[in-house]
Amino acid sequence: MSLAKTSSTRRSYRSPLREQQAAETRDRILAGLAQTMADGIAEVSVPAVAQAAGVSVATVYRHFPTKSALFEALPGYFARLVGMERPSLPTSQEEFEDMIRRLFVMYERLGDVARAAMDSQLGHEARRAQMPQRINGLDEALGIVAPDLPSRARERVARLVLVLTASGAQRMLMLTGQKPEAAAEDVIWAVRALIDAERSKRKEQATG
Repeated sequence: MSLAKTSSTRRSYRSPLREQQAAETRDRILAGLAQTMADGIAEVSVPAVAQAAGVSVATVYRHFPTKSALFEALPGYFARLVGMERPSLPTSQEEFEDMIRRLFVMYERLGDVARAAMDSQLGHEARRAQMPQRINGLDEALGIVAPDLPSRARERVARLVLVLTASGAQRMLMLTGQKPEAAAEDVIWAVRALIDAERSKRKEQATG
């Protein structure tokens, strides 16, 4: 066997055990990030995250080259934590509404540390940075489930869905005595009303 072929074989070798260990280390780091955020400090430092995770600073940077990459991985970690990895885009309004239900269930299942991290100042800043991406994702989903809506109406509905499903809105709805399932149904009712109103408005304009 030639040296080139041997090198190629070595490069293509994958160790399931190493991949599992790497995934576990990433989750430890993200758990450390959540704990650091939940502690209410004004700014997260990589050494603080490393200390909370029980790993070295070099290990953090090996898995997350930048602090931005670290923060961007947090929502996916929270989803895995409650067994709700990011779903595919909905193909019907029923699937879109089910997505809203899952968001409420996910928030309820999160532990105190994760919820405190989301509700911290740093959590708000992280979500603000991801806001354009989240709105675009909702707009894309609405384009599939309600293609008859004009683009401006879809954007408006997407923004309102984002607000109504935010952790702060979920907390407020639950403070009224609502359980997550019932709170989700209230939001779904509002979303249906918004979509129906936009459809009615478009019909009136077409027949006007």
